[in-house]
Amino acid sequence: MTTRDIKKKKEGRNLENRKRVRLHKGSAISKPLSPKRSDKALRGTEHFLNSIFESIKDGISILDEDMNILRVNRTTEQWYSHAMPLIGKKCYEAYHGRNKRCEVCPTYRTMTTGESAYEVIPKNGVGGEIVGWLDLYSFPFIDSITGKMRGVIEYVRDITERKKVKQVLKESQEKLQAIFDHSKDGIALSDLQGNIIDCNEAVANMHGYSSKEEMIGKNLASFIPPEDRQFVMDSYNETINTNTQHIEFRNIKKDGTSWFADVTGTSIKDEEGKTQYVVSIVRDVTERWKMQEELVQRNKELEALNEMGALINQTLVDVDTVFAIALEKVLSLTGYEEGAIFLANDEERILERKYDLTHLVAEAKEPRLLKYGEGVSGRAFELRQPVILSLADYPYSPLVPTLKESGIQTLVGFPLLSKGKAIGTITLFSHARRELSQRDINLLESIGSQIGLALENAKLFSNVAKAKSEWEITFDAVTEGIIILDRDYRILRVNKVVIEQFRSDLKDLIGNKCFEVFEHSDKPCERCCISDSFLTNKFAFMERESPYNKRLYRSSAFPIIEESGEMVGAVELVSDITEEKQLESEKEIVNKVNEILLPASM
Repeated sequence: MTTRDIKKKKEGRNLENRKRVRLHKGSAISKPLSPKRSDKALRGTEHFLNSIFESIKDGISILDEDMNILRVNRTTEQWYSHAMPLIGKKCYEAYHGRNKRCEVCPTYRTMTTGESAYEVIPKNGVGGEIVGWLDLYSFPFIDSITGKMRGVIEYVRDITERKKVKQVLKESQEKLQAIFDHSKDGIALSDLQGNIIDCNEAVANMHGYSSKEEMIGKNLASFIPPEDRQFVMDSYNETINTNTQHIEFRNIKKDGTSWFADVTGTSIKDEEGKTQYVVSIVRDVTERWKMQEELVQRNKELEALNEMGALINQTLVDVDTVFAIALEKVLSLTGYEEGAIFLANDEERILERKYDLTHLVAEAKEPRLLKYGEGVSGRAFELRQPVILSLADYPYSPLVPTLKESGIQTLVGFPLLSKGKAIGTITLFSHARRELSQRDINLLESIGSQIGLALENAKLFSNVAKAKSEWEITFDAVTEGIIILDRDYRILRVNKVVIEQFRSDLKDLIGNKCFEVFEHSDKPCERCCISDSFLTNKFAFMERESPYNKRLYRSSAFPIIEESGEMVGAVELVSDITEEKQLESEKEIVNKVNEILLPASM
């Protein structure tokens, strides 16, 4: 409705009211609605409808018959803030950066047919690039008085994430097939008797066959030495009866030679939970079995590494403590005498020294700031692997004299990694000539990954703690009472306003049912917005007097719905409206007195 329409409607009402005055002058029953109350009611209705319009989280646009934008809600303005102002522009100009109507346009179809239409359309950003995808529903905008179409209403929902998920699912299926066909790990599918139904080329090659067709149809027991057969098949039957079993055992190749396999078997069940097949993931671990003796020798190192990890993970809130523990353990494990920790600053592409344990003269310490690629730490950071340099090969020549004065012979740098990304480095100093074996490299890489993860966890923990604190402050700062309940009406959380309103202790509220605490009842109230919200899965509200403190409250219930669509609880906003209602009552009395006195004065 336009401003001109509203003005005409108001003038019509005022004329009708004046007619009633002339026909029924002196009658209290036929008193006309005052212009103020009429305007107030109209404004209230407009405010209510506008609130609904702006609260909808999907985009809404109202267009005239020439595709000019007449009105949009807040969501649409946020999506196309780069094209503001939107009002008055053509829809294709504002939303798509075009100078003519789109070839595929549901809005145009609605205008030409008078029927609703639907299309998936691109969501355009600055410069017209596609930044997402939208479901667009167009509906005819019908004048309720004339019945004629005045334009089109566009209802738009952002489906970018949904479209991404579909694409991911499709790609996942293709990847799974590719993994099966090209995986270096052997994959075999067998029935309940152990007969091979399908397998990939990798598992055939492990057994010395040139193609998987040679293996299909054979029984798993035929590849196992007689002395181990019973043990392995018992494990296979256990997989059928449970879910997953992991086992390592000796296998026999086609030529009779043996090899060691690491096998994880998982049962595949039907809808009734009955096992139909077993999928086995097979890895050749022959070399690992040969390295058992070396693994035993490394046991002491791994125990120390695990101890360092446990200590680091216990100090997530203190990054400085992580630095101290990490560097001390690294020096202990590697035998290097001194060291320093650097963290990356990607914006400036530099490494910043954050902590060190050295007895070097000040000039001999690595500089506090290093460019990427500079020094042994810079090299290790860029290569994302350990780097060892003798003093003669050290690239940062200005430091060579002071390093020599401090007796340094060898420098090692290795990256700190988190999820594959380098976030810093550790530099180690030794007064002896050292070399890095593959075993040492593996150890440093393990240390770097563990410390990198610990540092990222520490930062994450700090951010989460800060966010939690901010949320709690905001929650308690709200001036209305907030109550969070589960589906059984149990109180999960309240803010300070609720505690103050009902003069209760937090321990007396949490875990108890709302009607027990606030209404002293053993069942939900007959008139309860929470019950209504649970029943309809929608917003509900009510006003009632509490028998507990005899005050009037307005309660609004909002359902808590998970992504699956299941309603798991509700949020209740509680406002004390006692004074508000008293004021309204007093105003009503004054209005009635005025109505009585007004005729007497005329």
